[in-house]
Amino acid sequence: MKKSYYKIIKECPLLEKYKDEENFEYIPLFKLANKLQEKVSSLMKNNSKTFIENGFDKSYNNLSPYGEGDKNYKNRTIFIIEYQLKIDYTKKDDSNKNISNFWKGAKRGKSLNNNFTSTYQPPSLDFLNLISRAVGYKSFENFCNQYFYNSETIKILILPFFEPTSKSTFVQDLLSYEFNLFQKEELLSLDIIKFVSKNPKEHNNFNCINAKKIGNKQHGDLVIWGRLDQDNTIHTSFYALKPEISFFWNSNPLDLQTFTIKNIQSEFLEKFQKSLLWSTAIRLSLKKEYRKSINIFRKLLNDNYQPLETNLCLAVVYQLKKYPKYVDHHIIATVATAMGVSLKKAKDSMNKIHSLDKLEGSIIDHFTKDWKYLKIEKKPDEKTQIWKLSGIIYYEFVAAIILLGYKEIFTPANFENILQKISEKVENSWFKSIYAEVFATVYFEMGKLKEQRLLRSPEIGPEDIYELYKIAILYSTDKNIHDTCIAFFIKYEQFEKIKNAVNNSDIKSKAIQSLYA
Repeated sequence: MKKSYYKIIKECPLLEKYKDEENFEYIPLFKLANKLQEKVSSLMKNNSKTFIENGFDKSYNNLSPYGEGDKNYKNRTIFIIEYQLKIDYTKKDDSNKNISNFWKGAKRGKSLNNNFTSTYQPPSLDFLNLISRAVGYKSFENFCNQYFYNSETIKILILPFFEPTSKSTFVQDLLSYEFNLFQKEELLSLDIIKFVSKNPKEHNNFNCINAKKIGNKQHGDLVIWGRLDQDNTIHTSFYALKPEISFFWNSNPLDLQTFTIKNIQSEFLEKFQKSLLWSTAIRLSLKKEYRKSINIFRKLLNDNYQPLETNLCLAVVYQLKKYPKYVDHHIIATVATAMGVSLKKAKDSMNKIHSLDKLEGSIIDHFTKDWKYLKIEKKPDEKTQIWKLSGIIYYEFVAAIILLGYKEIFTPANFENILQKISEKVENSWFKSIYAEVFATVYFEMGKLKEQRLLRSPEIGPEDIYELYKIAILYSTDKNIHDTCIAFFIKYEQFEKIKNAVNNSDIKSKAIQSLYA
């Protein structure tokens, strides 16, 4: 059954915060109109003559001030749809009505506090799908899901810090003050909440489990809690509730660290503030606010903050923005940082694998076009709501293809270190995406490294390798991977067990199935 406009917006996770507003249902139209006007401004930089010929003013290149005082806004709206999608929209009988209703709704979304007396009919979903596609989304529903799920506002929940004598809120107040000051300095969007427990006994009972439970109940992005001792020592913990809030490749770097009153404002907050900048940059990229995201990542890179991961993130954002020259620079910088060598030496090593100067497009384009892992057409399962993690998947996917693509130039220690970090991030739902084969290869490579050390290290058992190889064969179509894994399963008398797993899986390749016959 086709969804209605109102059903789509009521299912958007972060539209919840607008629902107390009388006209909240018009907010998606207002936000989509802003996206459309941003797209026009961007396109006019390189195509101003074409746009001016079609009614756009060079000094005032917005599509329309919400249709006020300008009858030509309908023609301009039609032009941008046709220009972007290469279709003839003028033949649509309801085009004028849909365009008029779209801008009327956008105007209402802009003026939430106004009391509108006239009845309102939203534009058709078919029209909204066209507008959404024109600004880079798959559909209007995809726009709502992406834009409103990936709010750039980071909600921080600060739990009471237990203090033995008075259950003081001193640390709560201190952190709240510093975070509010920081967001004003950096122009970030933070929602700071000092949680007040109704049960005083909870003040010294917070742990990762109940802190996570409270955070989820309050719809938070991360939770901070801890203890203040009588000697003014502060023990801090925090839990990231959303994948993009975590430090890239390092989920909880500040967890269970100890500070004093004197240095919490320097050491703890300095680290934490950079993580907030990082998280904001990730979220901005997921919202397609690439320029803002790049500016924050470059600021972090200038501060030498996590240079390997920050360079990789910049490469991803530039790839999304379609700037191949900058993509390659930051990929080379990523490899150089991982190898501990200069940019020139890293580039020389990469040129031994393929000539960078002869690549069509960026390095990422090269791998995604030619690498066998992406030749399989497999759409994500809609029921898994893969869109919620698609941006994070892409960051990890790029990390994986760069690591696997340049495997031979990394030292074994560097290769294993990065491989381990990627494997720890992979979610089960990601194996329902088009990137499944890449992550299956990551698990296979981890299994191989563990198998090589199996006889030398008492800490590694065959069961550890079994789980890694099991995931590899369930999602890989590479016969060499299956051959290696089968040899291991036979050697450790696990072949029948894995055979049953394959027979009960979704593997459709008869060639692969025959290996387990």
